Amino acid sequence: IDTNILIAAEDHSSPTGHPDGAEASKLLRSAQGLGFTVCVSSGTQSDFARSGARQQMRTQELERYYLLDPIPVDPEVARLGKFPSELGPNDAADLEVLCALASGAADFLVTQDVKLRVRASRVLSAEKVLSLAEANDWLDSLKSHSSSLPNVSIVPGYSILLQASIFDSLRVTYPDFDGWWR
Repeated sequence: IDTNILIAAEDHSSPTGHPDGAEASKLLRSAQGLGFTVCVSSGTQSDFARSGARQQMRTQELERYYLLDPIPVDPEVARLGKFPSELGPNDAADLEVLCALASGAADFLVTQDVKLRVRASRVLSAEKVLSLAEANDWLDSLKSHSSSLPNVSIVPGYSILLQASIFDSLRVTYPDFDGWWR
């Protein structure tokens, strides 16, 4: 996730809230529920290091997320993304985010930053860069898969008792089925 998504999620609980706060929180809950690891680039860490009076609070917020190690800047990403030769702090952070995505350190980038999205579209496939709404729609589609088979429901594995009779034939074929299931 990009800095703006992280800030929206963390500022959601403030008295005034954040306009994207509810959607950002939904994204984090959905991603976690589906087993995705939400990553934060070291570019976001440098953004937060410049957050003035809020620096300590922002740094503590980062501890809740998987922080990627710094990624070497790829000159080809900088060229294709049309970054200026002299990078300001925001451009440097955005370039690091894109380099992390381009290197495969993450599978997707979720950002509300239009400029970053345009740069990313020059470097990567458009499917890899999602707005908050697009990311939530995609995650919702993963959660709402239903079976086309009659009398079949897709449920979390933990909601089925290990002693359920449906597993009896599997225990015969696979002696350590109970251990595998656990």
